[in-house]
Amino acid sequence: MKRKAVVASMILTMVLMGCGGETQTTEEVTGSSEALSIYAQEDVEASIVEGYPRADSSQDSLDKTDSAKETDSANLEDSSGESEKEVELSEAAPIIDITGCTSFEQIIDNKLSEGMGYATVKIDGADVLLVSSSCYDKEGTNVAVNSTIFVMSDTGKIVEAGKIMSGGSAYPVSVKGNYLYTAADDIVTRYVIDNDNTVWIDNSAYVEYDDSNNATYYSRDMLEEHEEKDYTLLKEMYEEFSEAQVIEFAVK
Repeated sequence: MKRKAVVASMILTMVLMGCGGETQTTEEVTGSSEALSIYAQEDVEASIVEGYPRADSSQDSLDKTDSAKETDSANLEDSSGESEKEVELSEAAPIIDITGCTSFEQIIDNKLSEGMGYATVKIDGADVLLVSSSCYDKEGTNVAVNSTIFVMSDTGKIVEAGKIMSGGSAYPVSVKGNYLYTAADDIVTRYVIDNDNTVWIDNSAYVEYDDSNNATYYSRDMLEEHEEKDYTLLKEMYEEFSEAQVIEFAVK
């Protein structure tokens, strides 16, 4: 499926929002940031269902039959280790006005609504607060598929670094080393937080199918998209995601 956009997918909504208003969630978030600007182009066609939007590319693709597609899907499902469960979730990361907050505790106590989730982690030595619009139970642990990410900067100021989002309850937000992870049925994305306290895609692997079920595999780093020869990288990324630690959230 062709698209005229290369953005940070349904999984990453790197929009640094202005302050004002009550905490809310929405499926469409507007705003701007330097991180988003390198991806955004005209005629963005993307949704939580369609998956990772990409720029127009070559028509060349791997010829795959229905059975080949099913084989790849089975291989990738084995790597993720779980099919998506039916869980009612708010999919959009929350918009939060942190005006007047000088600590994560103040954000949690004063800005979060009942039912929202929060967790703190260390990413590359920085203190990071993740806030989710909602949580669900996964094997006795409260987990989430979306997060608005706040970083305590070197100057002691809290900065909103961006937003990330997975494509279903089988893929909770996870962390491994200095990376955050999200995923969906056809994509895995690994994120970093740079020195300017902004979330970026470090690497993302994904697959798209045309109307004849021919599969084309892609990867993307911070700046470029690459076509892959087969599902090998995507499978490796699913395995990496499965090895990451699922982030446990507390519920407000």
